[in-house]
Amino acid sequence: MIERFDVAIVGGGPAGLSAAIAAAEKGCRSVAVVERKRQWGRPVQCAEMAPKLLGQIVPLDRSATVQAVGELHFWLDFKPVGRLHAPAWMLDRPRWEAALAGHAAALGVALFHPATVLAMSGNGLLLSYGGVWREIEARIIIGADGPQSLVRRLRIETPIEFALAVQEVLPLTQGSEAADLFFSPDYGSGYGWCFPRGGEANIGLALPWERRRRLRELFRRLTDYLQREGRIASVRPIRRSGGLIPVGGPVAQTVFAAADKEAAAMLLAGDAAGQCHPLSGAGILTACACGRLAGEVAARAMTEKSPAGLAEYETAWRDLYGGYLHRGLKGRQKIMAADPEQFATVLQDVWRFRSL
Repeated sequence: MIERFDVAIVGGGPAGLSAAIAAAEKGCRSVAVVERKRQWGRPVQCAEMAPKLLGQIVPLDRSATVQAVGELHFWLDFKPVGRLHAPAWMLDRPRWEAALAGHAAALGVALFHPATVLAMSGNGLLLSYGGVWREIEARIIIGADGPQSLVRRLRIETPIEFALAVQEVLPLTQGSEAADLFFSPDYGSGYGWCFPRGGEANIGLALPWERRRRLRELFRRLTDYLQREGRIASVRPIRRSGGLIPVGGPVAQTVFAAADKEAAAMLLAGDAAGQCHPLSGAGILTACACGRLAGEVAARAMTEKSPAGLAEYETAWRDLYGGYLHRGLKGRQKIMAADPEQFATVLQDVWRFRSL
């Protein structure tokens, strides 16, 4: 039996769940989310820090936050160089995503979780769900399925540019309300981080793809430094993760009209659309905001029976974040082109921190 929905969302991360909540709130009669992970938000493949503004875009209960962060501290070759006021939350990503999923379910969203998309064709999705094959159809499909998006690859052949990241949760010797960013000419446009989580910290390093072979070596150099300085109690990880970060800027097109009456229109949101800041790698806020826009536009297209209205999504999210992401891409390119002698000057110019 084929189950039919107005909107089907592939991917149950921040972008996908935000889209589902928005579509349901705006009156879409039937919305489905397909998420492959067995647990919402696990494994954690992000640094879990998000601006406090996030709570104005999607539900954010304080139980899903670990602590507040007030400042970013900048380091160049392990020497302090600057600070930046940056009010943010450290999230408990699995708890937060589970709460978003619960909110979506309470609005009537159908959650296929865990489920794997085996194939897509026309307006249909073939799923492996609950040990059996299930087929669903939708008028609109939103691809919010991450950096290696299946939905995007159906419509866009050009590969997108990635950075590769590794992260470990390590025990802190002392809590902190500041997050640290570590830079070096060795990292190119990448950087390391130490983001406090109470008695622990998310410590990671992201490097441009062409420098990925040095990732483990440079990451271990970072954790060894933090241990020598007495910042962390051990280099034995509590948890370990890694992943890809889209750093090439947004894809050229995020709205695709239905090819015929039997096909679905498609939208892209979040990492699937490259809506991730190319310089900082930050993507939670933009994913939620663009996901909400995608859900709202999809709901309006269905309730007003006007598929042509989906084009509003392309205009809306680019008006909101296009300039911000473009500036991030230019900043990343400047750092990549900087000579070692110019690196400190360029770093301050593009990150805009206050020098010490």
